[in-house]
Amino acid sequence: MALDDIEFLLRSYRFLDQAIVSHGPAMTAPDRDRIEDERAQAFRRLLTEPSNHLSVMLLQLKTLMACLANAPDDAELVALVLDDAQKILKRLSRLMPLPGDVGSVESSPLTP
Repeated sequence: MALDDIEFLLRSYRFLDQAIVSHGPAMTAPDRDRIEDERAQAFRRLLTEPSNHLSVMLLQLKTLMACLANAPDDAELVALVLDDAQKILKRLSRLMPLPGDVGSVESSPLTP
């Protein structure tokens, strides 16, 4: 994902979030649900769209870890977050192989 795409998604997320905060109480339930769904989709894309920018991948991982910390009892969310984090780690491993090719994410002693 290009940085321009990330900026667009972030602006979209912030706009939708502000619309919910500012106008949510006056919205009909279906309209509020639609805006909340659009906001959730923008957030999900921010976290899951592949990028080769190291700073983007690190921010994605940091945010995914925060999601895990805030919802440890939601098994479905935990599974999604772990899958997304694993994909980012694989991309990072391709961009920054370990010295001496020590191993991949899958063979790490830290991988459950």
